[in-house]
Parts: sequence; C-alpha cells; structure tokens
Amino acid sequence: MKSAQTPHSADAVPGAPASAAVRRLARISVAIATPFDERDRIDWMAFTQHARGLLDADVASLTLFGTTGEGASVTQAERRDALEHLSDAGVSPGATIMTARGLAAEDIADDCRFALEAGCGAVLLA
Repeated sequence: MKSAQTPHSADAVPGAPASAAVRRLARISVAIATPFDERDRIDWMAFTQHARGLLDADVASLTLFGTTGEGASVTQAERRDALEHLSDAGVSPGATIMTARGLAAEDIADDCRFALEAGCGAVLLA
C-alpha cells in the first residue's frame, strides 16, 4: 500500500501541514539593526533603506528594537516614529514585529495596543 504524499508549497516546512500559519512561520524574519548618527539619534534614512533592502531580498518581516541590543536605548516615541518612517518608505506595518518593553505593566500593555492598532504583524515582549 502506497502512502499518500501531500504536496506543499516551496515556503512550507517539509513534512508539515501546508497551512497558511505554517507557511507564514516558515519564512525568514530579521531583527533589524538600528543605525544611529553622530549625535546618537536614529538615522531614519539609513534605517528605512536597510529595511527596504531586507524586504526586497524576500525577508518576510522585520523585528524592530528588540533583539540586537539597542532596544533599551530607544524611546517609546522613537519606536512609534519608526512605523511612520517605514510606512513613508512603503513598508507595510504588517511586515513588522514591534517590540513592547518597559518597567511597568501598563507601559508594556500600551506598547502592545499601539503596535496592534497600527497593524503590526506581531508584538515581541522584551
């Protein structure tokens, strides 16, 4: 008796169910480095160019300010400004994973609400 083979798309995990959720998780997400200028402010032009370059290289999503070490030095306002700069550069909020961080639970909850209302694809609690 032959076993049935289930076809799956190229971006699915081999041998896993070919569900949309699995295909989405099997794609590459990059923790984007944040460039700073000589005055220690985020270099928004370099940031958006880097983000566009990664997405143009078929990266599925970008994780902002959470896993490359600079997250604690970026203010809540700067994290929120990033979505505006990325949107202006043609990056969909759905292609971003926003980091929610803080010392107080309410601040973290506020970050989560903001990210989800802005349309981020996910939130990383850091």
